[in-house]
Amino acid sequence: MKKESPIYSYYYPLTTSCETLQHRSLANGGDKSTDETMLCQTARPLFVGHSQPNVYSFDGSPRSSIWDDADPRVMQAQVDLAQQYSVDGFIFDTYVGVKSGKVSKEKDVISGFLKCNLGKVAYACMMIFGSPRSVLPVPPYFEEPDRYYDRTSQTVETMVDYLADNHWDNPNYINILDRPYVSVFTSDMRKYSNNNKEMSHADMINYMKEYSWRKYRIEPYLATVCLRATHALDHLAAGADSMTGYGFLPDFTESMRRPIQNYREQVIKRVEEWDTIQEQIDKPYIPPVVVGWDASPRGSIPEGRHFRDVQGMYPFTPIVTDSNAIDFGDMLCQQKRFIMNNTPQEERYTPITAWNEITEGAALLPKILPDGSVDDSYLAKIRELRDEYGF
Repeated sequence: MKKESPIYSYYYPLTTSCETLQHRSLANGGDKSTDETMLCQTARPLFVGHSQPNVYSFDGSPRSSIWDDADPRVMQAQVDLAQQYSVDGFIFDTYVGVKSGKVSKEKDVISGFLKCNLGKVAYACMMIFGSPRSVLPVPPYFEEPDRYYDRTSQTVETMVDYLADNHWDNPNYINILDRPYVSVFTSDMRKYSNNNKEMSHADMINYMKEYSWRKYRIEPYLATVCLRATHALDHLAAGADSMTGYGFLPDFTESMRRPIQNYREQVIKRVEEWDTIQEQIDKPYIPPVVVGWDASPRGSIPEGRHFRDVQGMYPFTPIVTDSNAIDFGDMLCQQKRFIMNNTPQEERYTPITAWNEITEGAALLPKILPDGSVDDSYLAKIRELRDEYGF
């Protein structure tokens, strides 16, 4: 393989210093914004063979297990880590929208990232149609009532204005086909009402392009983030340029029947499905490479209840076990082979889930092991494969 496509890792902002998030947490019954770097360290194993708790490091040092991404020193360390291990850039989870007619922006760490010495580290934004969870750990059956943005043209305009005013002219911003790359994650799973007041997700994607061209004469390259091709068809017809994914590893529809799933088995299943997905759509499919999946640290099981009582409900299932760097590396190689065979060269890239989803069991960041040593095996595998194959 020759070097043809960059590797970008999704970046989930870990910060407690967002005042809007703090206020939402208090309004929804939380005590304060939860420090997820500490939450993952207090997780408990729920069954035999469940690898919890886990401790991560933001800079590869065994002394760096608690941090806030809003700290420029912390962000610079992660930029340096990415360059050290041949990760080309980050796709930031970006929370900007409109709620009840008012602009909302949460967990912004990109502003701090842009103050760093970036070198060649590139970046882009994944616009999410809803806010991050403010109450963690999550009680069973609990859904925050104010997470989702208004499905209106105002939300779309706010997103596009934010991107155009703050990012699209940055030389480090990712471009595909000479257009600024934006992935769109439709996190809102509610049914929308067709009452001329709410837009469908497809309509919002269509309007993102229309408004961006009308106001800025820029046509962004939009990648819709979906689990299945059937979910993406309307988005692609509405103007999305490609389909990609995020935590596309476990079988979420089998959470009750298979609450515990094996990493290698899931990698094999997903790779087998890539061709089928590409056959169902008429635009490129860019599959993600996923480090693992175990969101149980984000959940709170009531006293006296057990894993079997809550399995099938987010965040307790599905839990993927036995994640490892060797099988991760295999998935990475398979993804590179797939896009070489199916995707025009100028549209090839590899998204990895994720850089730092430490409370969902999907993090490239080094782990601090119980004996105090540091496990950087996932990052080392990326560098090893890029050195070996040149991709």
